[in-house]
Amino acid sequence: MKTALKMFLGIAIFYSTSNYDNSRLVSMQQDKMMAVGPGEICYNRGPLESMGFIDCSAVILDFGNSALMAHAYKNPSKYNFVSTDDVVDKMLDEANKKNLKADGCEAIVDAGCDEALVKITKELRKHGIKVRIADTRGAPRDEFSIRYRDVRYDPLTERVTIDSLSSN
Repeated sequence: MKTALKMFLGIAIFYSTSNYDNSRLVSMQQDKMMAVGPGEICYNRGPLESMGFIDCSAVILDFGNSALMAHAYKNPSKYNFVSTDDVVDKMLDEANKKNLKADGCEAIVDAGCDEALVKITKELRKHGIKVRIADTRGAPRDEFSIRYRDVRYDPLTERVTIDSLSSN
């Protein structure tokens, strides 16, 4: 098998000049962190991270060796961003597009408030999804406090990390 090297934006890229299974290349990319922006849902076979939660909620659907993560706004948006009202349905639509089966997956919820926690877990259970972790531990405790949270999840190790920084 011949290999070649190309430079793209200062990054060395090795590729094969013959036909072969690219599963090694895919597996090398699995541990690359995927950033999930506010109001988005992202899929990865490796770690996922979303930053800057205040009253938003993190919702993760773990499919074993891959996961979907959503950074759901507290209130619905006219710009079609994901909110706590529709996060479960939108995540299940995304799972369906990727041919992921919801039966057997587990959910992790770090909600921005108690109301969002109840709403999201109720929807998950309605669809028969087991809720592994459901908490508001990192959320603001009252209307006068602000607590910034960053949430990371790795489906391969099943490790959830929530870093919290409080203003009060």
